Amino acid sequence: MTPRERALALARGGQAALDANRRRINDLNVYPVPDGDTGSNLADTAARLVDGLAGVPEGAGPAEIARTASRAALMGARGNSGVILSQMIRGFAESLGAEAGVITPAAVARAFRGASDAAYGAVRQPVEGTMLTAIRAMADRAEQASELPVDRQLAEVLEAGDATVLATREMLPVLRDAGVVDAGAAGLVELVRGAIAGLQGREPATALPDAAASAPTVVPLHAEDSQYRYCTTFLVEGPDVDAAALEREMERLGDSLLVVGQPPTYKVHVHTDDPGAALSRAVAVGVISGVDINDMHESIRERSLRLLDSGVEAAPAVPVALAVVSSADGVLAAFRHMVEGVEVVSAGDSGNPSAGEIAAAIDGAVAGGVLVLPNNPNVVLAAEHAATAGARPARVVPTRSPAAGLVLARSIDPRAPLDSNADRLAAINVRLRCGEVAAAARDARMDGVSVRAGQYMAVVEGALRSAHDTVTGAIDALLNELAEGAAEVTVLRGAGASFDAARLDRARAGHPGVVIDEIDGGQPLYPVMACAVPAASAPVRRVDALLTAATTAIVLDSTVDIADPAARHENWSMVPLTVSFGDRSYRDYVDIGPEEFYERLQAARELPRTAAPSPGTWQTAFERLQGCDRILVMPVSSRVSASSQSAEIAARVVDPGGDRIRVLETHSVSLGTLLLAEGLQRLLVRGVPENELMAWYDDAREHLGVVFSVETLTYLQRGGRIGRAQAMVGGMLRMRPILTLRDGEVAPLRRVRGRRRALAEFERFLREHARGSDVHVAVVHAAAPEAAEELVGMVRRVAPRAVIDHVGQLGAVVGTHGGPGTLGMAVLAQP
Repeated sequence: MTPRERALALARGGQAALDANRRRINDLNVYPVPDGDTGSNLADTAARLVDGLAGVPEGAGPAEIARTASRAALMGARGNSGVILSQMIRGFAESLGAEAGVITPAAVARAFRGASDAAYGAVRQPVEGTMLTAIRAMADRAEQASELPVDRQLAEVLEAGDATVLATREMLPVLRDAGVVDAGAAGLVELVRGAIAGLQGREPATALPDAAASAPTVVPLHAEDSQYRYCTTFLVEGPDVDAAALEREMERLGDSLLVVGQPPTYKVHVHTDDPGAALSRAVAVGVISGVDINDMHESIRERSLRLLDSGVEAAPAVPVALAVVSSADGVLAAFRHMVEGVEVVSAGDSGNPSAGEIAAAIDGAVAGGVLVLPNNPNVVLAAEHAATAGARPARVVPTRSPAAGLVLARSIDPRAPLDSNADRLAAINVRLRCGEVAAAARDARMDGVSVRAGQYMAVVEGALRSAHDTVTGAIDALLNELAEGAAEVTVLRGAGASFDAARLDRARAGHPGVVIDEIDGGQPLYPVMACAVPAASAPVRRVDALLTAATTAIVLDSTVDIADPAARHENWSMVPLTVSFGDRSYRDYVDIGPEEFYERLQAARELPRTAAPSPGTWQTAFERLQGCDRILVMPVSSRVSASSQSAEIAARVVDPGGDRIRVLETHSVSLGTLLLAEGLQRLLVRGVPENELMAWYDDAREHLGVVFSVETLTYLQRGGRIGRAQAMVGGMLRMRPILTLRDGEVAPLRRVRGRRRALAEFERFLREHARGSDVHVAVVHAAAPEAAEELVGMVRRVAPRAVIDHVGQLGAVVGTHGGPGTLGMAVLAQP
């Protein structure tokens, strides 16, 4: 069997299995409305994969087949599940593309691991209990069974997949409440089952449990409008390509810059007056191909002539167009009416288009840039991939429903450039409350509410609030909840739904001062979709009032315990504390790393000393950031170090008016500070007013929990962090201290005997603090990687929905006070 034949056999087998089970997977839906298209998304993605591979010429090598498979799957991906599947296909294909000849068990193991790594890498906040868990479990089993013959190894992989699908029922509360498993995981295992059968030349045996879907998100990439002449696009490939460095080089040449892709291949898009300079810089780091240079001035002229020749009046060059995802003609008509002067294009024929369809809509718009409104959480991932694949700059504002999109459309400025509009809409979008009325397809219990098949549900922000025997009862309940505390509510009437004037009059009378508008949308499945703008936020915000990652720097000190903050986020930087052995001083993470420090610590006769940065050191750091509009400074808790005081002194020198630099009291250290900084970064990425950023920070600090254990209290006692008597008693009893932070100071939590009981205390702490819909965790250790790995496993088991933001080792300064064997965990959970 040639590589092409083998690839087609795998793809066709997977497609056949998904086609056979498409309806069954679609029907298995934790949200009891029949609009979950997980089966269709996966099957359609598989079909596009087959189409792409069918076009590969005979005799093509594995690498060419892998590239074709990756692109075909991405461009045909539908919905979150389809896009995530496309990344699995990329990882799988790229791994097999490196193989030659007969597929061995080792090659199979590498391919499944490649699929797992690619999927997790594509998702910003991986959620366990989904298809991600299934692919990781199959990759684990493929590696464990790599000594077996391939056929037996693949049977083991399927066994692991089936077991994981069944286990998802208990991994996510929403699945457990509904008594189902994850549809994405189940569909993925069916695809693998079919692919294996296709490879072996037989029909697959279906073993599909009930399932329901869940999908995470990724971060969008975006570009800016351009005033330059030449639109320059090319691929650069090579093992030494540094995307961040390449982007910095290109920034000097123009604007509307995109550097996207995966190692070793990146796509570069830039508007510049000197394309040759851009190509020269790229050639210095890799091999370039696919060069496309267009004279934008000439392109506009040619388009105008072409339109005139066809009898169509040429469209004017405008800054921004709008790409809307919706299958309802009424919704599209409402958008066109709402945004006069802005071209509105339909991104696909359905409410769940592929990335390729959205990309085609972006490229077809006649404007400098395109705003994309997906209007459905399941479409956001495909839209964001499309925004990076198209030739035209695009920004995605992740709207959750057409009603939310219509609210945002009122704030579009036809004369403003793409980024200005996108930032404005993003600031409004995060404040909106959305809801809908829908009919239940089956009996279920969700969010503490029981619903029977045929009843109508009032759903707000994805949560089932109430169930009603009549649609009017559900509509009344929805409008009453959304109108509470709102300035305005936009109501989108669905296909076949009718309103009597009295219903809206009652809602208006019950909430005087709230503007309630009704629009005939004609959307299927939902009699009503609605969106509320809170009274506390105006519908339009000044874009210059937003803090963004592009304009706001975060400055940490080295007690945050990450070696290179700028590599983590470009707008982050670090000021090091120092640690001294005898008369020799080292800057934390600059002159001495964790490994060298712990070697020296074990050999040292006396404990090292630590010192905060001087005000001058902080001042130098601030002066390097003169181009930033705002600087947020996050030193270690002022209760344990003078670092914060030094930063305050330097801030007053550099920024006497206090307009640019703000030193935040963290009341934390190390991993706790990191979780707070990551939370701020998430807000900055989408743009947020400063008052909202600070309100979030104050709330997050109250919800942050930090727990850690030390092998001995000796280091804390010598560093002055705990009393001598406490250290003596702890040592005499051979107790393992469990400590926490209270108001920024070290405080005892309890004492336990042995590591097992210490881990049990960490679990108890996690269960107590991981209460909320948005849970983030970080884990650190001091020369104890095995203990950290065990702690991470506990987090994944106890809180599978939690996002683990960081796992790392304590640096020299914090390690001086904790000592070897220290283990720490921070938990940030918010509603």
